[in-house]
Amino acid sequence: MRDGVSVRGRVGALAEFRTSRWVVPCGALIAFAPIVLVCALQAPMYPMSPDEQMQALYASGRYLASGPNWLMPYSLAPISVPLSLLYRLLPQLPWYPLMLLILIGASWSISLIQVMRSRMNDPLCLSLVTIFLACDVISTMYLTFTIVSFLTVSAGLMLLVGRSAFARDPRVHASDVVGLVLIVLGYALRPESGQVAFVLFSPFALWVLAANRNVASISRMLAAVLGVALCVGVGQAAYRSTPGWETYPDYLAAGRRSLDYPDLPVEEVRAIAPELSEEDVALLHEWMFIDEDVFGIDFFSRYGEAREHISLDNARDALGAKTTYALIGLTAAMAACAWALTGDIGRRDGVCLLAFGVVLMLLVSCVLLILRARVRVHVVMPLAFCAMMSLVMCAHAPVASSIGVHARVSERGGSRGSRGMALPIAALLFSVVACGGFWAVVVRPLRAQAAAPTVAAVADYVEENPDQLVVFARTQTLLYPSYDAFSFERWSYPENVLQVGGWMSHTAPWRDFLERHDLSLGSTFADLADRDDVVTVVADGKVDVIRAYLEGQTGRGAEVEVLEDLGPGLIDTSSRIVVCRFESV
Repeated sequence: MRDGVSVRGRVGALAEFRTSRWVVPCGALIAFAPIVLVCALQAPMYPMSPDEQMQALYASGRYLASGPNWLMPYSLAPISVPLSLLYRLLPQLPWYPLMLLILIGASWSISLIQVMRSRMNDPLCLSLVTIFLACDVISTMYLTFTIVSFLTVSAGLMLLVGRSAFARDPRVHASDVVGLVLIVLGYALRPESGQVAFVLFSPFALWVLAANRNVASISRMLAAVLGVALCVGVGQAAYRSTPGWETYPDYLAAGRRSLDYPDLPVEEVRAIAPELSEEDVALLHEWMFIDEDVFGIDFFSRYGEAREHISLDNARDALGAKTTYALIGLTAAMAACAWALTGDIGRRDGVCLLAFGVVLMLLVSCVLLILRARVRVHVVMPLAFCAMMSLVMCAHAPVASSIGVHARVSERGGSRGSRGMALPIAALLFSVVACGGFWAVVVRPLRAQAAAPTVAAVADYVEENPDQLVVFARTQTLLYPSYDAFSFERWSYPENVLQVGGWMSHTAPWRDFLERHDLSLGSTFADLADRDDVVTVVADGKVDVIRAYLEGQTGRGAEVEVLEDLGPGLIDTSSRIVVCRFESV
């Protein structure tokens, strides 16, 4: 018996290993080995540009050449403060990607250990180990803090769920502490991801109340919730008490409620905010909303409150994406997995309801994503990962417990005979194809961007014109494709570069940069048009959008001088990336 959860009687070397003390070190070794191998063969790239780069730049104090900084735009203080401290102590080490990789390794270590300690039969155990290793490889190749947050919170919950749902152990174990730490770190890394992970594990809370109600189990659940509440409280306090960041939480929350959905028609936006012109709305939809006098917190608050967030129109947009159908297929696969797993451990009773409760929460999450048109690869994948991690914990249910009866520990499980190696071999083949296909379809195109001539031309232009203030108008992703997660740590942010697009205008580095360059927060774009030392790197199709906005804001005409053509765009190769100067007349 391990950790108060019954272990199935087995025969053979694998069965003996699964009940031995070597499971923990071997699980960690097996989980970290693919990560080291992937990094050695081909260092991971950041897929979610520029958000990932912003995270790393803020943590290391390089963003806008601002120097040391304790806060990050998308992660709370329990992550950002220790990370920033590590950068100050040993700045030569790539702490941000190391943190992500360590959390990935820790999360999959816990998952593999829980699979091996579960009551599922050996062939099914081997199959899930193989699939989890494939997920380990994919989450390393596709290195993003969103996925890492999902995994870390889920791994922490796995450590708490076993004892909370299926045991009555009043003692505090080291794994309980580790679980709480992982929950707090994962939630702080990206709170939105942590919330969804909690939703997928929520059926276990109902199970505790219905079938294993005791002080120790309820205390563990409360500890997880209080840990998250403390994390959020500390994060909000850090933002609101740090000069230059005080308004950032309100700005980010209001902005996300406004723009994290499909664009509304111009007429609908102007009906909500009649003070905006058509040119203002066009600039808003291009995510170039840096002028506080036009796109402030008040505007985003009104816009976010008035617009629809869940609608059938959003669903129609979502149904045009391939990832939506991948999400539907993965949900069906999780339902089949739940049925097979509960049948394997002989629990077509309350535990079966528990497993399908996890599937139901996954289905609800999928429906909400579709109704919000937020179906993205970096959300779909971790949803499936977390669902599998949650279902694995159902296989820790002892034989003799059911809804309405407190858990009783039994050493004997409903064992079936070995099904041979057909299932593990099929899982291995599937995992190899999945990893290879993911690399070919998703990862390889990211790496191909590094060789694009436009990327080199952009870097050369910035380096050769240090006396110019170079504004990247939603083209800042051209700065990053040459760098993988580790080489990016050696990149020095150019002191003459300002990136437009995103939520950074309510952070201290942004405001310090404007002050150093004599620019105003309220009308930054208009200020740029009145200076001869400012140039803008922009897609040729967006030049008229900026020009029309400047004319509307200044009440004067605006001339555009194209100084250089840097080459085709990375995604839309039919567009051209140009360097131009806007001048009010």
